[in-house]
Amino acid sequence: MFVTSVWLFNIINLLSGISLGGVSAAIYPYLSEFNIPRHRAVAINYSTMFVSVTAIYVPATAWAILSSDWSIHILGDFIFRPWRLIMLFSLLPGVIGGLLLIYYPESPKFLLSENKEHQALIAVDWISKFNRGLPITRVLNCNEFTLKPEIQYEENVLSNHKGWHILTNIARATRPLFQKPHGLNFVLCNLAIVCLFFSSNGMQFWFPEIVNRSSNEENQNSTVCQILDSSYVEQNSSTNSTVICSDAISTKTYIDNMIVGIAFLLGFSIQGTLLNPLGRKNVLMAALVFSIASGILLHFVSNPIAVLVLFCLYILLPGLSISIMLGAVVDLVPTNLRGKAVSLCMSLGRLGTIAATNLIGVMLHPYCNTTFALFTFILFVCIVIVFRLPIRNSA
Repeated sequence: MFVTSVWLFNIINLLSGISLGGVSAAIYPYLSEFNIPRHRAVAINYSTMFVSVTAIYVPATAWAILSSDWSIHILGDFIFRPWRLIMLFSLLPGVIGGLLLIYYPESPKFLLSENKEHQALIAVDWISKFNRGLPITRVLNCNEFTLKPEIQYEENVLSNHKGWHILTNIARATRPLFQKPHGLNFVLCNLAIVCLFFSSNGMQFWFPEIVNRSSNEENQNSTVCQILDSSYVEQNSSTNSTVICSDAISTKTYIDNMIVGIAFLLGFSIQGTLLNPLGRKNVLMAALVFSIASGILLHFVSNPIAVLVLFCLYILLPGLSISIMLGAVVDLVPTNLRGKAVSLCMSLGRLGTIAATNLIGVMLHPYCNTTFALFTFILFVCIVIVFRLPIRNSA
């Protein structure tokens, strides 16, 4: 918020992204340990739902702050402008979340995996008081009890090591994820999550641009690709046009992003009610089938409202499925490997998003139909992988 150098700004953003990537990956294993298997998928779904709340909060606050044009001269070349205030508002939810986590205990299963039984008993007692208002001994009607032991957690790979030794220790600690009995399933989960991030987040990045062009009155009877192909031809055929650089942000940009956030919020709410009655795997397969169908229909449908609905489903359904897949990862690996597993899946998924956004940027205008066909094919590969995975429908 206070930097004046663009390079320092980029470096700080990079460090923030790396740090938050680790935090977001740790949330799902941590949350799963506080829920029995029957409630685990629903809990992870509703926790992921708050990503959609963020997708509404960020453009809403940006809309409110950037609508005004003001500046406060602080010192030297430092001027406090609206974009700096947005940084503060973006930081607030994370600060509040960090303060709340201080109140919560460590996962009992994690403590058991580190052979800390006494601390695990204290954590279980905290959970019992939080859920039922009674200590665990009152709930179980006994004075003493023991907890089922967990696989011992490996030593801290960063302690007492430097340089390449840290990297080799990290590699050694990660290797069990790719070995029997869960190695093949974990690799398939990674492929599925990369496909979901690739299709949903990659296409979502281009959502405002595509919908904005599709909503033009001159394009009422054209498919998405006919609209994009015609605009590409017009852009290349105009030789006398002058390109004007403007930093103004239109109101429609905020509204489009808020619409996507609201759609995800409703989607997560509906998905949470369906997971236990229908089963996780069935919901996941159905979401992918409808997403593939939406991608196919986008090649032929020309009604602007239908195009908007199909495009939203094309983005929404794979995005909703990510939370189910992360829940499956948590179930398919032991406690001591869950943090690493989810972290690796999320990292590869974000690489999939980067690959997709750049691929769309290169292919969308000259090869629109091919681009949509490729993304639909990737979803088809994902559904084959999901069908192969031993995802439990219910506990």
